[in-house]
Amino acid sequence: AARRSRGFRFRLRNAHRIEQVKVNDKFVKANDGMYTVSLPPTRDPKPLPLMKYVASGRWRPVPVYVDAEAAEAAGGVRVRAAVETNPQLKTPLQDVAVALRVQDEGASCSEVEPAGGWDEAGSSVKWRIDELAREKPASCSALVAGGGAPAREACSRGAMQVQFGCEGVTITGIELEVQVGTTGSPVSRLLRRFTSGKYEVAPAEPRL
Repeated sequence: AARRSRGFRFRLRNAHRIEQVKVNDKFVKANDGMYTVSLPPTRDPKPLPLMKYVASGRWRPVPVYVDAEAAEAAGGVRVRAAVETNPQLKTPLQDVAVALRVQDEGASCSEVEPAGGWDEAGSSVKWRIDELAREKPASCSALVAGGGAPAREACSRGAMQVQFGCEGVTITGIELEVQVGTTGSPVSRLLRRFTSGKYEVAPAEPRL
């Protein structure tokens, strides 16, 4: 039997903090701050993008901070990075990935802590942190050995990238208000789960 389409409505809380909104007009209609969604009949469990928005400049706080340094050590250069969340963030960050691009294609690394390793194709040290909670910074370290270039200089010139996910309300305070569990509603439970793009930390002059 064919599956019939379902629909629901939602509003955006703290919508005044949004600079731009773009809806998927195949499935979403907007009217005076209310968004009406008509879901297509499908058996495919893949996520269906409904909306994209850009927060205004005042409401784009940096969610994560990285403080890195490099120092000469036996066998190369010891890189250390302290990673912590913005104290305004109420929920922990999840699946945090930190990467340092070493500006030396012949470099290598060892003693990577916590979990992680060396990405030879990208000439990068990579760390993985399962969860990063407020006021509980994580410490990342690795021993980098240079190839052709001096290792400390190669580490100092490299940019760091951070990616992460989180659940709950984001640091912008923008969230969906959806009627959950009402008769005829296809939404029985609302999960607020977000995945970041890439945050890049460019080296300062001097950085390390």
